[in-house]
Amino acid sequence: MPVNEPIRTLCEGIYNAWKLLSNPNAILLMVVEKNSQNQFDQRAIEYGLEELSEGKMIIIRLTFVECADRLILDEKTFNLLLGDKTVGIVYFRTGYLPEDYASEVAWNARLLMERSTAIKCPWIGLQMANTKKIQQVLSCSGILEKYLTSSNDLENVRSTFTSLWGLERDDDETQEIIKDAIQNPQKYVLKPQLEGGGGNYFDKEITEKLSSFTFEMRASHILMQRIRPLIVKNCLIRPFDDDNSKKLQKCS
Repeated sequence: MPVNEPIRTLCEGIYNAWKLLSNPNAILLMVVEKNSQNQFDQRAIEYGLEELSEGKMIIIRLTFVECADRLILDEKTFNLLLGDKTVGIVYFRTGYLPEDYASEVAWNARLLMERSTAIKCPWIGLQMANTKKIQQVLSCSGILEKYLTSSNDLENVRSTFTSLWGLERDDDETQEIIKDAIQNPQKYVLKPQLEGGGGNYFDKEITEKLSSFTFEMRASHILMQRIRPLIVKNCLIRPFDDDNSKKLQKCS
């Protein structure tokens, strides 16, 4: 197995971006939740960056509300300013769920940062590309051809796709796939328009959701053919169990 060192890799990427700014006074702004449950790995990244930069990189943690209150965009240079310092990199550790934008204040803060010359990690285009709708649209006929010209590359990429359907239309084809999903939910996964893999619906949840969704709610989801992985029997060892007979259990 290859060695996986995400903290080191991320630190090196951010540090190299910071060096390319050619401004040793440029700030790294880490946008965080008000009450963060991920402080341990965030701190590990901070310590890694401090080590790589030999203590020269200034790292500031702010929430969206604090960003709206303290950041200024220079409308001539589009530099992002925090006091008398330029923000060189914005590293988002929040902003991936609708509830992260609790008010227009948060949305305005995100827009301010996106309009700036600061390097965004990730920038809004990359974040949007990781959502479910983009996944579904890329599977449509003629879309991949806009980005790939090699027939071999097209075939290889398409071989990784399963069937995907958008739900924002009201035509016969969409109604047929919705009807089949309600009647045979075990064949599908219903996915909300989010980044990452959370919030998916399976089995009877699909029937319940598609039967009760408004048109707007339905349009914010996609349907995907459910992937059935190979089931392999294995053993699971449970620690701290006084009953030795339960330590070795079969699982699939």
